[in-house]
Amino acid sequence: MIMNKGAIFGLPRRGFMRAVLVLLAIWWFILPVAAFTITTGPSLTPGEQVVLGEAVTADIEIIYDVSSMNEFITVYTDLGSASWDAVIIADDREMPIGTRSGRYLTVTGFELYNPGSSVTKLRVHLEGIVPEYLTGTSQVDVITIEHIAGDGSTVLDSVSETIPIIDLAAVDAMRTETENDLARFEEEINVAYVAGMDTSAAEGVAADVRDLIDGSRQMDIRNAYAALSEADSVLDAEFSALTNSVTQNHFQNARRMIAAIEPAIAEYRDAGGVDEQGILVVLSYRDNAEMLLVLADEKNISGDEEGAQQYAVNAYNKADNAMTYLAGMCSDAGLTIGGYTAGAVVTPSSSPTSSPTPVQTVLGFDFPDSQQIEGIQEIDIEGIFGFFQVIIDGCMGFVDFIQNVAEAFSDIGN
Repeated sequence: MIMNKGAIFGLPRRGFMRAVLVLLAIWWFILPVAAFTITTGPSLTPGEQVVLGEAVTADIEIIYDVSSMNEFITVYTDLGSASWDAVIIADDREMPIGTRSGRYLTVTGFELYNPGSSVTKLRVHLEGIVPEYLTGTSQVDVITIEHIAGDGSTVLDSVSETIPIIDLAAVDAMRTETENDLARFEEEINVAYVAGMDTSAAEGVAADVRDLIDGSRQMDIRNAYAALSEADSVLDAEFSALTNSVTQNHFQNARRMIAAIEPAIAEYRDAGGVDEQGILVVLSYRDNAEMLLVLADEKNISGDEEGAQQYAVNAYNKADNAMTYLAGMCSDAGLTIGGYTAGAVVTPSSSPTSSPTPVQTVLGFDFPDSQQIEGIQEIDIEGIFGFFQVIIDGCMGFVDFIQNVAEAFSDIGN
């Protein structure tokens, strides 16, 4: 068979090009390229949430592009008693479609198609009521707009807007959650109070939040939701501020106790204290406290407030152990050291979120005899038992240090 040199796939070149154009035309007719451009909205009233039976309005304006009268646009809503007002705008020339009712609005290609216009828009205003049959659902589809191709089923583009529904069950669940948050806030107030902080302002906030919660029980759904939302907002801000204050208070207590160790050792030596092995134990406690404070700083930087508080508490306790040990050394040596008294400092609870038990430690280095210190272990530094006690205490301090460091690395790994 002799092929025409100008033929393509057995067709003359002109015939082939004509076939390609026909195919392109068919493809363009069936699946035109189109996309919505939103120029206004969607704006909803109310804008944040709705309750069952509430009236809702929605407004939106889009730029559309249709290539034939076979395409059309559908608009849908979940609202009941829906009423639509739609306007087609072709190059700033408005063509009202008129008022229509029902959950569906269809704008035909005959109405949409304006081949001589450079810009075509569709403006839609919707009014409706949130129907009771949506009880138990979390949101309502207020408005959905779809551009349908000439085949009658292919969706070329769409835009939709939903809004949360508030019902009685949602308000009750929100109230329970707010009460739980308030309980946590009151626990943190207790922690702050035990730590010696002024909690009067926080207690006033807690009382106001309690009033909002109790008042919401007598309100309609919308006002109850608003009251509980206000309570949640207040709690979030105040809890964060109080927790940060408690954390900083723990840090200050730990730093103050650690800073007091070196001057106390100097006073002990100046007064004639010679137990250098005991001082090594004190310094071991001090080093552990400093390391725990470093770990507390790392927790605080990472945003772990509870972990930061716990490590700061542990740092304070280690420094307190050092001062208590040194006080025992002074007592056993019969030394009288004046000029230093750590004020009454209340150590925080071991768990910042649990009801703490106040522990008060007052350190003073004015000891005319050993009977003035209660709860201090007596150490015979001149005997072998005292020597081994020093070694044991030092080892225990080192073991505690290793355990805390291991826990810290474990937390980081998790």
